[in-house]
Amino acid sequence: MGMRMPGLGGFALTAWGLWAVAALAATENARELKWEDLMPIDWNPETVLEKALDGKQASELMDSSPEAQRLLLDYMSAMSTAPVVEELDGQYVQLAGFVLPLEFGGYEVTEFLLVPYFGACIHVPPPPANQIVYVKTKKAYPITGVFDSVQVTGTLKAQAYLNLLGDAGYTMEVSKVEPYSE
Repeated sequence: MGMRMPGLGGFALTAWGLWAVAALAATENARELKWEDLMPIDWNPETVLEKALDGKQASELMDSSPEAQRLLLDYMSAMSTAPVVEELDGQYVQLAGFVLPLEFGGYEVTEFLLVPYFGACIHVPPPPANQIVYVKTKKAYPITGVFDSVQVTGTLKAQAYLNLLGDAGYTMEVSKVEPYSE
């Protein structure tokens, strides 16, 4: 004979089970993106650098020269306005990357930049805006170290987020953050 749960216990257990199945199904329905999917097919960051160099070789420039400083500023400006793929706006997606915390308390983060490689945004220049995603979570995500590798699932928006660490070309309201390992 089965055990009878008093009150709404059985209902709550059933509701939790349905929620868990729905959450799993939603994750499975997410479009899995790779970082190159966030760049328009006809856009190439190397072309931007070549245009900024205007026929010169980067090795010809002294790092501290006014010309090299102007080139770096021009390049960074072009990268902070890198075009996004508008067709991704509003899509439910999954993307793996590294966490650069923005808003955190103790060992939990609620806002971060998701970047494609370890160390991005710490060094100059940061990645192009179309290679940075601003992530906001409803539930704090525990971090164990700087630049944790995660997989995020949520709704992607082709909406810029400006930040001193790096300008993001996309924002994401995340429904799920989980550790990632390949």
